[in-house]
Amino acid sequence: MRGRIYCNPYDKNLFVRRRMPGAWTVNLGNPWAWCAVGALALAACAAVWLVLRLSGA
Repeated sequence: MRGRIYCNPYDKNLFVRRRMPGAWTVNLGNPWAWCAVGALALAACAAVWLVLRLSGA
């Protein structure tokens, strides 16, 4: 994936600088990264549920 996915459990950094200037990626080897991914997924599901609930679908 040319540096788009980074997984190193021995690297304690949550965000890692990519080769492109100003670009960052998430270290998926860090357990906190999976907490952040889960929180974003939960927020997206809650937003969809709320929109469907308010639209009466």
